[in-house]
Amino acid sequence: MSVNSQKSVTEKVVTEAWNNPAFKAALIENPEEAIRSLTGQQVKLPEGKDRMVVVDQTDPRAFYFNLPVQVDMDDVELTEEQLEVVAGGGRVNFIDMFKVPVIRCFPSPSGSVPGSPGPTLPFDSNSFNA
Repeated sequence: MSVNSQKSVTEKVVTEAWNNPAFKAALIENPEEAIRSLTGQQVKLPEGKDRMVVVDQTDPRAFYFNLPVQVDMDDVELTEEQLEVVAGGGRVNFIDMFKVPVIRCFPSPSGSVPGSPGPTLPFDSNSFNA
């Protein structure tokens, strides 16, 4: 699926969840089925993942803290650039090494908001199959 097509699916899902409480509830309960029902697109989970979790983070009064996967540091391989930093006495930010690929979408209930980063979703370019 192209990035533009994927962005379109992501925007459609987010906009529908913002505007339709029944869809938002279905998305939280069974995300893969809700997305397929809305878009006709089947979610393809990344290798090694067995489920998608959707958490409602739409309460503007709340601060949301997401726990990332704990990484087995014995299996980490540094890039040449990172090795040079460490060899020179610097520090490598291991959190940045394991960022989830994200697509930022820009819809709002009233349309696109210039300068708004929009919601961040952990979908990469292989997340959906037609």
